[in-house]
Amino acid sequence: NTEIDAIVNNPDEANFENTIEALDKSGRMLSKVSSIFYNLLECDGTDDMLQLSQEMQPVMSEHSLKISLNEKLFKRVEACWNKYKNDPDALTTEQFRLLSDTYEGYRKSGATLEGEKRERWRVISNELDSLSLVYGQNVQKATGEWSYQLNPETDLVGLPGFVTENLKANDYKLTLLAPSYSPFMKYSARRDLREMLYKAYSSRCIGGEYDNTDVVRRIAALRQDKAELLDYTSYADYRIDDKMAKTPEAVYDLLNTLLNAYKKPAEKEVKEVADFAEKYEKEHGSKLEGGLMPWDFSYYSELLKTAKYDFN
Repeated sequence: NTEIDAIVNNPDEANFENTIEALDKSGRMLSKVSSIFYNLLECDGTDDMLQLSQEMQPVMSEHSLKISLNEKLFKRVEACWNKYKNDPDALTTEQFRLLSDTYEGYRKSGATLEGEKRERWRVISNELDSLSLVYGQNVQKATGEWSYQLNPETDLVGLPGFVTENLKANDYKLTLLAPSYSPFMKYSARRDLREMLYKAYSSRCIGGEYDNTDVVRRIAALRQDKAELLDYTSYADYRIDDKMAKTPEAVYDLLNTLLNAYKKPAEKEVKEVADFAEKYEKEHGSKLEGGLMPWDFSYYSELLKTAKYDFN
């Protein structure tokens, strides 16, 4: 806040150094600390850290809004933009890019809004920040709390040594966390357990204590409101107009071009895995009931790779 106040109250005329560069350098300690904190929170958050993040969310959100909606600060940013936008040679390429990104960032953060629209932007932004935190914590809790107690006598079929050692260290508890989920789906010969694990992972936060369905609906609605406040047709238009693609239509054109290019080779590869799976089960006196399912693909792909290339 002190660094922002120094920029706002600078009596000198706004220029690149005393406004844009100073703004870019402001808040670096806060950014450094918060980035470390939220990184740890995502991958190894304790209950105390989760509680702290909930307490800090409205504080951090309001702090960010006080900067992005600071009228005096934006006037200085806008003055710099007006000063240099028609004379980009007065700055280096990097400096002009920073100026352009800063100005556009403020515009897309509601700095040009006035009156009721400005206040509505503040309310939406605060609620979106809160909902984003709730969404992430629901996913984290749903992922971390699910477990299944494996029977080491019957449930470890197909698992290589490094996987069984990790499971043993965790008292043979199967979880949805990546070090447990991924190798089990790849190596376990127990199709019933793979199906159970896949469905548990895929249905996280759909119903139950950590249900995110209403959270997602509310986020989508608020994002649309936010876009419309800045006269965009949709949130997609709002997000992408300063990106390389420029329009949602261009994104879909690219995706459809890729789809047309890779669909046939992908279908061929899936068929190869499916044919291998059927043959493999037949050779082992069994049958792949229902054909190749999503919880089968990693397992049979790994077996196929080993059979074709002697590589695992």
